[in-house]
Amino acid sequence: MTKARDTGEVLNTRGTAATADVQSSPTDSATGKVMLTGAFGLGTDSSSYIGAAEDADTYRTSGTYYGGFTNAPTTGTAWLAVIGNELGTGRCRQVWRSSFDGLVYERATNGAGVFLGWDSVYTEANLNPNVFGGSAGGIVGVVGLAQNATTLLVPLPISNTVKPPSISKGVGSYTVRNSAFGLHASGITAANVAYLSGNSSPKTALIAVTTTGLSSGGAYYLLADATSSTIQVN
Repeated sequence: MTKARDTGEVLNTRGTAATADVQSSPTDSATGKVMLTGAFGLGTDSSSYIGAAEDADTYRTSGTYYGGFTNAPTTGTAWLAVIGNELGTGRCRQVWRSSFDGLVYERATNGAGVFLGWDSVYTEANLNPNVFGGSAGGIVGVVGLAQNATTLLVPLPISNTVKPPSISKGVGSYTVRNSAFGLHASGITAANVAYLSGNSSPKTALIAVTTTGLSSGGAYYLLADATSSTIQVN
């Protein structure tokens, strides 16, 4: 067997990839192109920056992209993941995550290939249903009832699958106001707030606030004094 023949047989067994054109960029989606490392955000530990004002409506090729986008839910740079693209209809789904605050949104196209509006995805970045207070002058939980002259019971609505084991308290103080929203007591510290595990449930955490001069059975509001006046149901 000659060297020329050997070379020819090797060339014939290389397959089409050896002679195909490679991508001109990581986002080149032309038919028949060989993908580069990092193509469409794949095979790399960081997505390539694609630009400051890319139109998100035009990104329909599956992949992960990083940059600034128009037709986006908010401003600033973000990661845009395109999931699926049904051949012929252009149907696809996009997931957008801000690189600044971690907010996540998603959207999909309709049967005509037109993008619908962005929907918020709820995460710890924009939803904390188990944390109460944290806003100066804001009501903590729902209206409370005085058990006696020194104990105010305040329900905290939650949505757990099991009864919470405990609460964590911030260092800020609290104010109690009566049903007419008149001042009853101020400067109530976290030490005067206790969790009543035995009377709590997966849907309601009950706390007891110790103060003085309450009217038994009366309705009162518990208010946070500062951003550090928080009660977290664990």
